[in-house]
Amino acid sequence: MEISAEDVAWLSKRIGVFDPGAKAPSDSFIVQDPQAGIVVEPTGVASAVAPVIALVGWPTGRHHSLIKAAEARMAVQEGATEIWLAVDLDLLATDTSAVLADIIAVSQVVDEPARLGVVCTGDVDKQKIEALARIAERADVALLAVGAGVGLPDTTSELVVYGVSTLEGAVDALYAGAKRVFATPAAR
Repeated sequence: MEISAEDVAWLSKRIGVFDPGAKAPSDSFIVQDPQAGIVVEPTGVASAVAPVIALVGWPTGRHHSLIKAAEARMAVQEGATEIWLAVDLDLLATDTSAVLADIIAVSQVVDEPARLGVVCTGDVDKQKIEALARIAERADVALLAVGAGVGLPDTTSELVVYGVSTLEGAVDALYAGAKRVFATPAAR
């Protein structure tokens, strides 16, 4: 795919790096200067480049709410601009009130200017992603992050796609309604 310098500049502001295990900053292989941020685990916040997004409860979302809240608080204190809370997909299918309570518990420690988002991992069906979108809206969550290839729900929360592996995939996600996309480095 050939793209102009204008297109590259536009894409750079909307593409970041999804690298939870990163110990050092990494570049996106999709664009040279990804400006949407880097997604890391809370312990990687201090060494990552800004803007940095911390994943809490990653990857299963099965951590206790207090553990997730502690991870979020630490990440915000170390400079994270966003917190993405991993949601337990099994719990999402059986007890949406517990998912809402989990989100609320973490939201209590995410102070402005940091933003809170929710993220679901793995294969998630349309019904679960729609349910999560409704819960996120009820909790006034700023964003919903979904994996590449998952259909984007209709929501008032900002939509973000992670795990994109090609420039075409990034462009497709942006045209489908995502505000930002995050590429996973090829070595991961």
